[in-house]
Amino acid sequence: MKINFTEDQKAQLQGVVVADEELRRLRAQVALIETARLAYNAALVELLESKEADNTDHEVMKDTSSEE
Repeated sequence: MKINFTEDQKAQLQGVVVADEELRRLRAQVALIETARLAYNAALVELLESKEADNTDHEVMKDTSSEE
């Protein structure tokens, strides 16, 4: 069955198609940004944990050097 759309209906349908394509593009961009955010967060946590470990090592060194 073939439906004959009016010009106004075709224009509205085209608007829906364009909006759907833009939503698809934006969702892909959001996924990319969220992935990058997770990677930055993981790197930050790793840096903070290694700095914490470094600080603990320095505190141990200070404690042992103060005993002398």
